[in-house]
Order: sequence, then C-alpha cells, then structure tokens
Amino acid sequence: MTSGYLVRFPTRGESPRLAVKDSIDLAGQRTGMGSPAFAQTQPAQRNAEVVDKLLAARFEIAGKTRLHGLALGATGINAWSGTPINPSFPELVPGGSSSGSAAVIAAGEAELAIGTDTGGSVRVPAACCGVFGLKTTAGLISRAGVHPAASSLDVVGLFARDPAVIARALHAVTVDAPLSDRPIRRLGRIQIAADLDVDAAVTVACVHANLTVDPVVWPGMKAAFKAGLALINAESWDAYGELVEAGLLPADVSERLRAGSRVTDAQRLEAEAVRRRARLEVDALLAQVDALLLPTLAIFPPSLAEGGADPSGIALTALVRPFNLTGHPALSVPIARTKRGPIAMQIVGRLGSDLALCDFAKNMFPANHNQGGAA
Repeated sequence: MTSGYLVRFPTRGESPRLAVKDSIDLAGQRTGMGSPAFAQTQPAQRNAEVVDKLLAARFEIAGKTRLHGLALGATGINAWSGTPINPSFPELVPGGSSSGSAAVIAAGEAELAIGTDTGGSVRVPAACCGVFGLKTTAGLISRAGVHPAASSLDVVGLFARDPAVIARALHAVTVDAPLSDRPIRRLGRIQIAADLDVDAAVTVACVHANLTVDPVVWPGMKAAFKAGLALINAESWDAYGELVEAGLLPADVSERLRAGSRVTDAQRLEAEAVRRRARLEVDALLAQVDALLLPTLAIFPPSLAEGGADPSGIALTALVRPFNLTGHPALSVPIARTKRGPIAMQIVGRLGSDLALCDFAKNMFPANHNQGGAA
C-alpha cells in the first residue's frame, strides 16, 4: 500500500490544491494509466482541457494520482504501481478505478481531485473513502486529453470533502451546456436489494435530514447494468486489446479485456437498445420526482484481502453502473461510518442538474462537509 499520489508537485499554498488521475494528461508528464504497458510512453504535450480550465479558475496542481490498471477495476488494487491507502479505513480497499483521487481527498492532501467514471469509477472510491464524488452528466465536461480517447460511457468526475468545492469546479469546466440549479425537493428512493445495515443507514440519513421520500421502482435497472458492462468491456477491448498478447497486464485486467473480445456485434446493438430504453425509463422516474436516491454500494467495501482475491470488484458497481449507461449525473454522499466500514448514499438527478445535486448535498447534509461522513 502507498500514497494516493503517483507524482507530487510542490504547491504555494495560495490556491485550492488539485489532484489529477493518471489517465488524464498533464503537460510534461507521462500518462501512465496505472499500467506497465504505458511505462515507456512519451510525456503529454499539453494538459487535458479540463485541467486547463481548472488552472484558469485558480486551482493549483498538487500531483497525479494512482488508479486501478487501465481504469478497469473497482477495488483500486494495483500491485504494479501501488495500491493507495484508504485513509479512513486502511484495512479496506480504496475503491477504483479512481482510487488515488479519492484517497488524497480523504487524507486532506487536496481540496479537489479529478477522476473518470465509466462504470462507477468516481462514486465507488468516494464511497469507500468517505468523501463526495460526482459522476457528471454525460458530455458536460470535455474529455479532450482523457484516456481512453473513445468511450461512450466515460465522463470526467470530481471529488471533494465539501460539495461546494465541486460546485465551484463545475462552473469552471462545463462545456457550453446549461447547468440547472432548480432546487431538489421531491425524492424517489429506488427499491433495490442491499445489506440491511446499508439500507437502514440510508433511511436514518433521510430522517435526520427531514426528507420526504417516496418509493419508486426501476424494473430495467439490472438490464442497464448488464448492458453497461457489455459496452465497457467491448469498448475497452477496442482501446487496449492489443496489449493482452504483450504480457504486460495483470491477470484481472487481461481477463476484463478478454471478456470484451467476446462481446458480439449483436450484443452491442442490444446494449445500445437497452441504453435508449433505460434513459427514457429514468427520465420518466425523474418526471415524477426531482431526484432519485439509493445506496452507492449495496454492500460494505471489501477488505484488502478480499479485494485481492477478486481485484475487478465488479459486484461493487451494481448500483452505480446503470447511470453511466443513461448519462444522468449522480453524486455519492458519505452518510455513516460504522465498524464494518463507510456507507454512502447516491443521489441521481435530471440531465444537467449537477449543480442542484451539489446544492442539495450541501444544504441537506451540512455536518458531512468537512468530515467525510457521520461519525
């Protein structure tokens, strides 16, 4: 285990510190993707567009952060470049793939961190490390300089200990799309299967925040999960399949890529059909309420030993991956710390309602801002 930072830069202490996942270009730095396959690549010639926009907004780069190899795993375990320590729960996995970005925020080593989220890769580590993590609306933030270059599911996401910091960043980085700040008042709780303690913690958090929540049902959620998994596997194979035969990838990453090679054209077409249906289904639910809520993780984060036995951690993405398929913004909010580990609640909003989600979290859970969850 090691620090969340892969490369750390000196800072002047005059501006909020920004940490950047090592799948996002920084000029003069190699974009290593947490993989030996990229160890000899040339340094990036320019910053990713999102980095330049945050620099213009007076954030200061503190360093690049570690990740699960090729951003293909939910545990954050990386034997090659090092597994970041989960600062609040060192016996548990930090979550992936944006493990280092979540870890440096939880450790207080940056005010804002950038990650990427293709199937939960911001929200899972945010939940594991007890910080706020936003998967932004699809297309809201430019992916220029973000790897892989082509992805129909991936978005740039943001981590902080205070949702107000995420809101400030959103104002700086959005791509010409209007951001809705329409207040969130009516909530629908998606009925899902979860650990009893996790489910109870969400209920308690809603009661303490005086929220009125109506139960809602999304019958297509499991189909959306399966379609999202098929698409990420297929698109990852398109991007990185040639690396498998080189023998430079760990077994879990190679296995994920090989799974992508087995996705047929017919299955991809079906997954796209599921995507269209799922987006309409979630839009229909959000026509009845202002936002949806559910746990971020249906289970507690696994121990490092458990994660080592199954580094991909796909089971951790059951409740988050469907919203990559639909494109809706989703914010992971830390709500409890228990002897079994942290618990987080996911709030899903209408397309473009990213700011409203941050404002809701700031107003409804004020005690969480600087603590990363309730004690």
